[in-house]
Amino acid sequence: MGNQKTFVHKSLLKRLACIDREIGEKRFPNKERLAKKLEVSSKTIQRDIDFVKFEYDAPIEFDNRRKGYFYTDNKFRLNPLSIDASDFLAIAVTEKVLEQYKDSPYAKHFKKFYEKLSYLFDDKITISAKDLENIISFQIGPVRKIDEKILEKLNIALNSNRRIKIKYFTAYSGISKEREIDPYHIINHQGDWYLIGFCHLTKEIKVFAVSRIQKIKLTNRYFDIPEDFNINKYFKGSFGIFESKDIYNVKLHIFNESVRYVKEKQWHESQKIIEQKDGSITMEMKVNNLTEIMFWILSLGKDCKVLKPKELRNNVIEELKQAILNYNI
Repeated sequence: MGNQKTFVHKSLLKRLACIDREIGEKRFPNKERLAKKLEVSSKTIQRDIDFVKFEYDAPIEFDNRRKGYFYTDNKFRLNPLSIDASDFLAIAVTEKVLEQYKDSPYAKHFKKFYEKLSYLFDDKITISAKDLENIISFQIGPVRKIDEKILEKLNIALNSNRRIKIKYFTAYSGISKEREIDPYHIINHQGDWYLIGFCHLTKEIKVFAVSRIQKIKLTNRYFDIPEDFNINKYFKGSFGIFESKDIYNVKLHIFNESVRYVKEKQWHESQKIIEQKDGSITMEMKVNNLTEIMFWILSLGKDCKVLKPKELRNNVIEELKQAILNYNI
């Protein structure tokens, strides 16, 4: 191909895609027919054809007998991608998923990408995001609000291995502190964004809720992510977003209506479910933190009993006692 540094506006992109389809499908279009179809002047079409010849080395010639343009190389197509209806369905669904994450720059970038593909494959698209409105929807529940500018700067830092300086609010202490962070990874857990990175204040890899970053500044310092860092290994054993080096062997007894609910999902990579003769189940797993699994156990209410460890059992009992005090019983 030739020099492709020229900026291609989306209106030009749409015209080029149309011209390529008309010629590639051997319809022998001429300037007048293309101008009428695209609602532009014949001079604009001539400039577009010259552009394709120069920028993409397109083998376009004019057939005097058929009075239209054709490709001298039958295999040439301006667009090298091969995308079918299932690909567009996947793209459209992904766009709808990203629309759920408000204040996220990723959604708008993906929307632009989808629009570009729409221009390239105009008459080959059989489904769009609008078509999905009546047949599919996503509800991720309430999520924490984040500052889009903070997430955009964080994205720059992640892509360039650039250290950041942040002012971070810690929930359990209620104190805001300035920290320097080497950002390794960003993850969305149940709708909320979290940053995993090396904290120079605590000298360890930690998890930070992006919603609690009050200020962010890109520094001029760069870093290398340790070769032994792996995000999957880092969260191995985690029941949620909490991380810890401790491992707890958890065993639960689950009964009544919750049995079917629990069996329907893979809650943890290490879970083992054993069915009992009375219809109940025991569930075993190895987790690295007791806080998040305690909240999950409480969500099952009377249908779950902690068998071990004793620490988790006591935590649940104490939580229930405190809850009862709210009702003055």
